[in-house]
Amino acid sequence: MSWLESPPLIEMEQGPARKLYPLSWEEQDHLFRELPAHLQRIALYKVNTGCRKQEVLQLRWSWEVQVPKLATSVFVLPNNDEFATKNCQERIVVLNSIARRVVDEQRGKHPEFVFTFAAIRRVAFCVVDGGPGDAAPVGRRGHQIAQGMRAPE
Repeated sequence: MSWLESPPLIEMEQGPARKLYPLSWEEQDHLFRELPAHLQRIALYKVNTGCRKQEVLQLRWSWEVQVPKLATSVFVLPNNDEFATKNCQERIVVLNSIARRVVDEQRGKHPEFVFTFAAIRRVAFCVVDGGPGDAAPVGRRGHQIAQGMRAPE
């Protein structure tokens, strides 16, 4: 095996840009069935609140504010040193009945974050000298599945 003198030129396939469109109920159901259980909860929350990825993955219980007159709660996403929304302004996330059910199902799973996932850590090995049993781990922590999600502490 030898090294390439230069990287090959890879051209992107050209064609008409696909237009964005809302998913049909059938497409949404198909998508959710293909997702692992922990991502189904997140996807269901996202489509019912319109929250962005980081707004969901960093969602904290301390941001929940009870609204007793309506017998519900909302999340107030802050704008501070730890977290900022896209437009850098505090934002209120109102929960419909489906988003409320998803949030209630998450209660008690983690003391700080609403959505968490206990990732399986895999350590890759490389052969150092080619001799039997002469392998060393690549990196200290290995690879974490579902990057960006927090493992429960």
